[in-house]
Amino acid sequence: MTTWLSEIPESPAIYMFQDLDGMALYIGASTNVRKRIISHLQSFSRGENTDALQNYVHENGRAFEIHILKVCSSVELEMLETEYINLYKPRLNQRIP
Repeated sequence: MTTWLSEIPESPAIYMFQDLDGMALYIGASTNVRKRIISHLQSFSRGENTDALQNYVHENGRAFEIHILKVCSSVELEMLETEYINLYKPRLNQRIP
């Protein structure tokens, strides 16, 4: 496993993919953020286009950064994910009312 991947916690977290211009691409939540990020990266390397994030990376060939906010409970996950999506308005998330 790549060194920086091993530093990602295996705990509930909100994560954000951001392009190198600082624009939010995608915000997600997972009960095991390391597994979820690895899943995203594996699908990129296989060239899969199964969702908006994979399609964007595949079509644009753009680099990105991953930011992680560790949280404590599944209740916080849902609340914070919605809050961050509404705040950052990532282009690849569906809008949440």
